[in-house]
Amino acid sequence: MTYKKEGKNMKFIHTSDLHIGIRLYEKGREEEFRNFFRWLIDIINEEKVDLLLISGDIFDVVLPSNEARKIYYEFLADLNSSYCKDIIITSGNHDSPLFLGASKKILDCLNIKIVSEITENIEDEIIEIRDDLGNLTAIVCAVPYLREKDISNIKVGNNANEQNMVYVKSVSEHYKKIVDKALEIRKDLDIPIIAMGHLFSSEFVEADEIIDDGSRIISILGNSVSIPPNTFSYDIDYLALGHIHQPMPISKDNKMFRYSGAPLRLGFGEPSNKSISLIQSKGKELDLKLIPVPIFHNMTRIVGDLSVILDKLSELKENNADDYLEIVFKGSENIVDVKTKIDDISENASYTILKLKTELDNLTTNKTDLENFTVDSLTDDVDGIFELCIKDKNEEDKEILRRAYREAVELLFKDESC
Repeated sequence: MTYKKEGKNMKFIHTSDLHIGIRLYEKGREEEFRNFFRWLIDIINEEKVDLLLISGDIFDVVLPSNEARKIYYEFLADLNSSYCKDIIITSGNHDSPLFLGASKKILDCLNIKIVSEITENIEDEIIEIRDDLGNLTAIVCAVPYLREKDISNIKVGNNANEQNMVYVKSVSEHYKKIVDKALEIRKDLDIPIIAMGHLFSSEFVEADEIIDDGSRIISILGNSVSIPPNTFSYDIDYLALGHIHQPMPISKDNKMFRYSGAPLRLGFGEPSNKSISLIQSKGKELDLKLIPVPIFHNMTRIVGDLSVILDKLSELKENNADDYLEIVFKGSENIVDVKTKIDDISENASYTILKLKTELDNLTTNKTDLENFTVDSLTDDVDGIFELCIKDKNEEDKEILRRAYREAVELLFKDESC
């Protein structure tokens, strides 16, 4: 069924950090993604949403699986028959600009605009939104993830503070140029300027506070340099950001400069209060509403000694809960005995234990126990291992090593995509 537009007020939805293809340890989440996209399209149709903005990290890895690609393209095809006429997708630090941009021309035919990397022409990042009569209703400054090598002359080995200052200045200049161009187009029209971005900017949290999302260390491949909120011009009526996984404004002074957060809980360490941002525009006047995203599958982290773990497992089993579980053992018991007792109580249970972790301090030195312990108990990706390797370095050296690491990984991904 194809929907026909009614009414004059423009509505748009802001979301980000989909991370299509992400796994919980070895558990795939394909059905959760499909359920979310069905729910999102229902919201679009119910609310008569004109414009959908997705601010980066569409996929979880630069070379997504065939199944992740299928879910993505099925979602875009379903959007084509929804009420929403305009869709704008920008890249995040987890996305490959080459892969995301490869479908740009064909998606243009469906009025789905992809901005995966910056070009020499700033106008490539400016998208005019028009109604059925051709009237301009909004201007979107669609800024993709800004890689250091693309916007500033930063070289590995420079002083870390100097590198950060150059990067912040380059980001500020980029946004100023694109907003100035949008102002030229808007002139005296009573329409909003909407900017998109994928970066870290917040008055409320420090970069280190959001490092652990339960499945990865965010700030390794994502730039951890904080862009001051006052970097962004107040000529921007709404700033649609991605990168932080929780819904929040970037400053107390402007609730329209904000993160939508990831719509799904991406790791056991993330809170469950997820939402999308629905904005109604009456000219430049905007009204914001957060729509909670349903929980499509419960995730539970159990932390404690053996008695705490067994009590919780018994409760979940009695309630026939089908939760995904991460168990963090913090006791003095032998880890092999702990695993045996957990396996026994979990027989015929509806829940699924995805991970049993322990801490180094809780391991006995028994040879058998050590054979059952792997570095995977500490971390689940190479980024985490890298952080462990540099944990004793001073902060300035860490920043330099992180930049070198990011460059190496980006070169590796570029080679694999050729």
